Amino acid sequence: MFGTSPTASGEGAGGSKTPGTPPRGEKTVNLSESPVGTPSKKRRPSSSELSGAIAQSAKSGFPILNTKNVVPDKKELTSPEPQVPGTVGPNNNSAGDSRPGPKSTFRVGVTEDRNQKCRRTMEDTHSYLYNFSTKGTTKEAEGTEQTDDGYFAIFDGHAGTYAAEWCGKKLHLVLEENMRKNPGKPIPEILDSTFTDCDDQLEKLPVKSSGCTAVTAVLRWEDRPVEDEGAAPDSKLSTTRKRVLYTANVGDARIILCRNGKALRLSYDHKGSDDSEGKRVASAGGLILNNRVNGVLAVTRALGDSYMKELVTGHPYTTETVLTEEDEFILLACDGLWDVCSDQDAVNLVRDVDDPEQASKMLVDHALAKFSNDNLSCMIVRLDHNKLKKKEERDNGDAAPVQLSSGDKKEATPAPESKGTNPEVRDFSPTPVSPTTESKK
Repeated sequence: MFGTSPTASGEGAGGSKTPGTPPRGEKTVNLSESPVGTPSKKRRPSSSELSGAIAQSAKSGFPILNTKNVVPDKKELTSPEPQVPGTVGPNNNSAGDSRPGPKSTFRVGVTEDRNQKCRRTMEDTHSYLYNFSTKGTTKEAEGTEQTDDGYFAIFDGHAGTYAAEWCGKKLHLVLEENMRKNPGKPIPEILDSTFTDCDDQLEKLPVKSSGCTAVTAVLRWEDRPVEDEGAAPDSKLSTTRKRVLYTANVGDARIILCRNGKALRLSYDHKGSDDSEGKRVASAGGLILNNRVNGVLAVTRALGDSYMKELVTGHPYTTETVLTEEDEFILLACDGLWDVCSDQDAVNLVRDVDDPEQASKMLVDHALAKFSNDNLSCMIVRLDHNKLKKKEERDNGDAAPVQLSSGDKKEATPAPESKGTNPEVRDFSPTPVSPTTESKK
């Protein structure tokens, strides 16, 4: 008969036992190997045991680098994060109190939102400085000559806020120090060394699991030689003051330049879905599972994340762009915006909004209306062309010719309008992005 069960005495339907075979529902227990009281009923594996079995299967089937401290300390996960020293200025500016001077040729507006319907904590930080890289400390800046240089950054934290807060309060200080120590070094190289320096310092700090994506920009006035094809090799070349924008990013936070209404992306999305980044991770001994590094982290480059640093590098993608009269504003934002909005749509939405604070709020509200499920941080740097033109005329009127030798002339040739460099991913020069050509998320 089908569906019959053994009796309490272990007899079958016919009242007899099968020799050497335990009845259905019973389990033979080896008392020499199992403790007394071990239940005879087979226990179903828990979800944690199943996930562990899957991970073990992945390890046996794929080459995974055995990184140090792959699993953060339990004390670190349960204890509150330590406070990062430093004061926060107005608008939650992690760099402190920084206000425009009378001769500032740009204005900054910032809006951030925790997105409380989807997020319990705010893990983004941002920082900006109007009088960047002045001689002396920030407190002494009021008594020094205004540089009209700017620094702008957004840090999108994950696994806590520590790394993002630390970078918001410290990265610009490391950058200033590196610029003072290396006055003749190209700014993109200084940005690269600054990112890796900060990455090394984060690795020495107590919170090993915290990390952040980062997008930074430095706005500078620089002397650029005027090209003259008919000039003799040893002739004197005049220089002109030009506005130059340098950028660096790791992860998927972006920076966009609006040039005559067109969106120019000056960053690179370092994500597990990118083929080049996937190959780099694989060559380092890792793998991409579900578009995540070892099935864990969605970005392939970040600051922090010390427990998997061999795979998630801190080397940034950098660009150098000589600004023109057609450049209107600079937009920095975390992926909470870009998940629901294309580069060109963001530019179209706020191009005619002169107030950068209002423009940044419009973009954040737009992302919320589009059901973004992440923290939101948006920064707009609006360029004041009237002040820019006056400053260029004033500076260029006082500029004196500079003697260049024939050997120096080639190096002094103005750089292309924009160029991107990346230690492993090359030839990604920024190009206009339209809603039809931009890759879908």
